[in-house]
This record gives sequence, structure tokens and C-alpha cells, in this order.
Amino acid sequence: MLPRTRSPARRRLAPLAWAFLLLLVPLACLGPRSGALFHPTALEPDLARLYVYRIDEVRSSGVARIRVAGTSGGRLANRQYLALELPPGDHVISIRFRELVWSLDWGSLPLSAVAGETYYLRLAAAPMSRPRRPGALE
Repeated sequence: MLPRTRSPARRRLAPLAWAFLLLLVPLACLGPRSGALFHPTALEPDLARLYVYRIDEVRSSGVARIRVAGTSGGRLANRQYLALELPPGDHVISIRFRELVWSLDWGSLPLSAVAGETYYLRLAAAPMSRPRRPGALE
């Protein structure tokens, strides 16, 4: 049996097909990301509920890691939310943002939770600009 050989036209099209696929995959990832729809749930009378939601103005593949009193509360990608149940009392909510190769502390927030109450915390990343110098053109 003779080995198969490709025609010159097929050999020229193969690199174009690979280039098209390499461009198509990142473009497919640029579509709007959507998380789960918000559905409030019933609250236990002896607990407080904290909803943490994240809506970034900038596109990001990073994940925000939420910690409450040093224990993991969960991870949030853009356009997602978490519902956490907390016992009454003082808590510290810490947020750390992690991209592929770096991480950044977004800070912490004290919360005095009251049983039966619901709290909302919005996380957002927005483009930053440099502060203007006095007398600079606008």
C-alpha cells in the first residue's frame, strides 16, 4: 500500500485552519459571563444572612476568595454571588483576589450580625485613573 500524500492546496489550508481555531477560542471566551440568578431563601430565625455579590466593570478571570472569621466562605467569579449564614455577633469578612499568577488583598470589613437580619456586600473592580496634577489639562 502506498503512503498517502496531501495535495499542495490541502497543505496550504492546514495552517489557516489552525490559525482560525486559535483565534476563535479566545473570542468565544470574551462573551458575557453570567452567574446564577439571585434567589433569596428562607432565613433561620437564630442566624443572620450575608449575601456577597460581585459585579466588575472590567473583564477578569480572577476569583475573589471570601473568608469569615478566618474560615473559608467561598469563591466568587465575576457576576456570581454567595449566601452565607452567620451566627449573631461580631465577624470580620476578608476578601482576597487571586488571578492566575498573583493575588491581592482587597481588605477586610467588620460586621456585627444580628439574628434574623440580612446584609449585602457588593464587590467590584473598576478601571483606575491617575490623579490629576494641579493645573493639568482636562
